[in-house]
Order: sequence, then C-alpha cells, then structure tokens
Amino acid sequence: MSALNAEDPATLMATVRTERATVDRALDAAFANLAKDGNPAFKPLVTKLRGDADVIKSLRQQADRNIGLPVAQRDPNVGKGMDVDGQKMVATLEQLSSVVEDEILLYDATLAPLITARAMSWAARSIGGSNGLMIKMAVGAGRPLTPEEVKTFIINDARTDFAWNLVRDIGKRANTPLDLKRAIDNAQETFFTGAFKQLRDDQLRKIANGQKSDLTFDQWNGPLSVNLVHVSKVALTAVDALSETAAATRVTAERMLLAYGAALVVSPGTSLAALLIVLRRVTGPLSQLTRVMTDVSGGNLTVDVPGAERRDEIGAMAQALLVFKESLFRNAQMEADAKQARQAAEDERRRGMLALADQFEVAVGGIIGGVSTASGALHQTAQKMTTAAQLTLSQSTAVSAAAEQASGNVVMVASSAEELGASVGEISRQVEQSAHMSTTAVAEALRTGDVIKDLSQAADRIGDFIGMISTIASQTNLLALNATIEAARAGDAGKGFAVVASEVKQLASQTAKATEEIESQISAIQATTQQAVRVIEGVCAQIQRMAEVASGISAAVEEQGVATGEIVRNVDQAAAGTRSVTAHIADVARTADETGAAAGQVLDASAALTDQAHQLEAQMQRFLATVRAA
Repeated sequence: MSALNAEDPATLMATVRTERATVDRALDAAFANLAKDGNPAFKPLVTKLRGDADVIKSLRQQADRNIGLPVAQRDPNVGKGMDVDGQKMVATLEQLSSVVEDEILLYDATLAPLITARAMSWAARSIGGSNGLMIKMAVGAGRPLTPEEVKTFIINDARTDFAWNLVRDIGKRANTPLDLKRAIDNAQETFFTGAFKQLRDDQLRKIANGQKSDLTFDQWNGPLSVNLVHVSKVALTAVDALSETAAATRVTAERMLLAYGAALVVSPGTSLAALLIVLRRVTGPLSQLTRVMTDVSGGNLTVDVPGAERRDEIGAMAQALLVFKESLFRNAQMEADAKQARQAAEDERRRGMLALADQFEVAVGGIIGGVSTASGALHQTAQKMTTAAQLTLSQSTAVSAAAEQASGNVVMVASSAEELGASVGEISRQVEQSAHMSTTAVAEALRTGDVIKDLSQAADRIGDFIGMISTIASQTNLLALNATIEAARAGDAGKGFAVVASEVKQLASQTAKATEEIESQISAIQATTQQAVRVIEGVCAQIQRMAEVASGISAAVEEQGVATGEIVRNVDQAAAGTRSVTAHIADVARTADETGAAAGQVLDASAALTDQAHQLEAQMQRFLATVRAA
C-alpha cells in the first residue's frame, strides 16, 4: 500500500519483498501446524485462509506491475483491493486465533488475561493502523480528509482507546509477565503518547479542517510504520507468553503421565518374573497362588496372599504376588487420587472460570455500562448543542441583518451629520461675513452721517451767507430806490443815473428772488439733511442691533458647529461599533455553524459508540455464557 503511493518506491519495494517472504513462511508454518490439529473447527477456516492468501498473492502481481508506472498513471483500485482483501485475511486470522484461544481456555482458564491482552493489543494496532492509513492516503493524494473519513476516524479512535485501556489494565496486574509489561509501556510511550502522537494530532487538525498536510508521503509513512511495530510487539509478546505457559503445562503433564506409566509397567513386570520363577521350580502350591493371582488380576485386591511367610521360592512368589497386589492397590489408589485431583482441578477451574466471568462481567460490564451511559449523555448533549447552534445561527443571522441595517442607518446619519456640519460651517462663515459687513455698514453709515452733518452745517453756513446776500440785496434795492428818487429830483441830469439805479434795482430784485429761491432750496436741503441724519442714526442703530444679533447667531452657530462635530464623531464611533458588531455577529454565525457541524459529528460518533457498546455487550454475554457453560 505504501509503495503504491510513493514517488520513488524502489527503497520501499526491497522492504516489501522481505516482509512478503516472512509472511509466506509464517503462513506455511501455520498451515502445517493446523493440519496436525484434529479440531474440526479449523478445517473451514484453514480453507478460507488459503483462499485469502491466494487472492493476496494475485494482487501482489498487479501491484508490482502498477508500481512500475508513474504515480499519476497508477490504478487506485489496486491499492483499495489490497486493503479490502487484506482486511478479509486479517479477519480470518482473527477467527482462527479465537478458536485456538477458546481451546486454550478449556485447558487453563488462568491464561484469559494473556489472551485478552493479545486480542485487544492487536485490535488497537489494527484500528490505529487503519487511521494511520487514512492519513497516509490523504497525505499521498495531497488532499484533506472528507467528512465521512473524519467521522470514521473519530469512531476508530474511540475503539482504539477502549481496546488499549484494557491492555494497560492487564499490564498493571502483578502476575502479568515482565516482558509483556515492558512491551505495553514501550507502546504507550512511542505510539499513544510522545512525539509521534503530537505529529499525528498536528496533521489531523490540518487535514480534518479542510487543509492539506505539510508532510510528504515518506515523512508520515516512516514514523507510522516504526511506531506501529511497538504495538504489534505487545500482541507478539502476549503470544510468546501463552506459548511458554502452554509448554510448561505440557511438560508437567508429560512427566506425570510417565510416572504413572512407569508405576503400572514396573509392577506387572516384577510379578510376571516372579511367576515364571515359581512355575519353573514349584508346581503344587502354585494352584492356590494362581487362583489368588486370578482374583487380584480381576481387581479383587482384598484377597489374602498365602505363603508370604515362607522362605522358599513359593514364599518369594507369594511375596512378589503381595508386592504386585500392593502395587495394584497403590495404582488404584493413585488413579482414584488422580481422578479426584482432576475432578478437584476441574471444579477449581470451573470455579475460577465462573469467578473470572463474574469479575469480567463486573469490570467490563461496568465499563460498557459507563460507555453506554456516557454515549447516551453525549448523544443528548450533542443534540442540545445542535439545537443551540441552530438557534444561535438563526438568531445571529437576524442580529446580523439588524446590525447591517443599523450600520446603514448610522452611515446615513453620519453622512447627514457631515452635511449638517458643512452647512453649519457655511452658516457660521456667512454669519461672520454678515457681522463683518454689518460692522462695515455701521462704520460707513456713521461716516455718511458725519458727512451729512458736515453738509447740514455747510447748508447752515450757506443759509447764513444767503441771509447776508438777501440783506445786501435788500439794502441794494433800497439804495437803488433812493438813487431813483434822487435822480428824479435831479431831473434830466439824473436820467442816466436813474437808468443805472433802475438796473441795479432789477438786479437787486433778481438777486433777492434768487436768494429766496436758494434759501428755500437750502431750507429743503437742511430739512432733508436733518431727516437723513435721523434715518442714518436709526439705520446705524438697526445695523448695530443686527451686528449684535449676528454676533449672537455666530456664537450659537459656533456652539452648534461644536455640537455637530461631536455628533459626527459619535456617529462615526457608532458606525465603527455597528461594523464591529456586524463582524462579530458574522463570526458568531460562522462559529455557530461550525459548532453545529461539530455537534453533528459528535452526535454521529455517540450513536456509533452506543452501537459499538451494545455489540460489545452482546459479545461479552456470549463469551460469558461460553465460559460459564464450560
């Protein structure tokens, strides 16, 4: 299997060929030994095992041809076929092992712990090896594990831990062989803990969560193969301990059998020799001894032997017959004692088997009950986790939608607040500009008022001048009138003067009229100027009030600008908060989804564990029934 996935399988193939030769020799030896055993249960299993071996040998040829091709062109079905048929062959070997172990238990029930250690350590190695192979195939293909593979891996891990814990319990017993204890401790340190366990867990976390392994095929296959050997060593050590114990039991039994046989053979031999001597030397007294011997040989060991007190050959014959009788008596007694001992041993073995069955039922039954209870609780917890995860996912989805809507609203508010801030800033600028213009207008109005006041004063001065001109015109007119009167008095001599005086009078009249007109206009100008001064003063007052109002508005706008800026900052923080809430809710939803998936896997694993516990309980009950029936 490893060579089929390796880029350069040349190095692996040398090891594969060596292992194939070892397996073939072991199978040949097993077939030879099984052929000598008369147990009828072996025959169909041996036939099936031969068929499995032939299938494997045929697949070897296909694998060798496939290995010669580039990795991309190799047929993956060859590897799958070897895996499936290899598992079938291992299952057949396990059935044969069970038959052999059952036969061993019939002769010596005290070997049950060693048999359990062998079976459970091999189960741990086989199931743990399957998980290692699963990782190996994923690493070789450069892919993560599928959800179905993850589920199978979890179930296999639970089964491996259960089997290995039974092995470790046996290793802690005082009567467990030292070599087996050392093998168990070594496997615990190398495969189930330590650097390899860390490497396996690291790779599992990656490829079970959708990632690819960062190891090459050889970087995983090397440590896996080396450390699986330590687990296999436990099973082999348990088998060696079984063989040594069985051999010791066999030697003891053979010695006892030889002792009994010698006793039975020596006594008749001695009697026969004595009888031949008597027949040669004495004929008369033999008839009585013959009858006694007939009785003794018929099993009557209560008959008296006559002539035992004699010193001749007859006496010797009688003594020999007496010895023969006593030997037969001792043999019968020994046979009775042996039968009683066998019965006592059988009773003791049966009591031991029953006690062992009771202990096994209490220990393993308690474990199975605990596993069933735990798996039931785990199943309920997983269901609750699944329900809670679904509810959390639903609620988090709703919260996420609400948070997204709130985030959108907050963004809109933030945008509006920013626009409001810009508007407030523009208003503040306009108000400041208005205040500045109001101040400028007040100054200009004040200057205009001053100019108008100056104009009013100039008009007053012009009025004064007009008054003076009017006075002068009146006086001129009066003088012209006087001149006219005087010219009239002068007669002809004064005519020319009268003409001049008349013209001066006209000019004075025109001047007076013009002066009146100018005075009227000046009065109007003065009235208008005074009204303009009052209006400008009112305008200045209004502009000053407007400036004060604008200043108040400017201060209020500044405060509103500060408040708007604070609103914008708070809205930005709220927007950031809603975005953070949305992100966290999304994380919660994703975590809830992952939790739901994990809970589903736990639910499936707990259901599988419950089924395994029920199957194990059924097998245990069948095993206990067999033990108690024996």
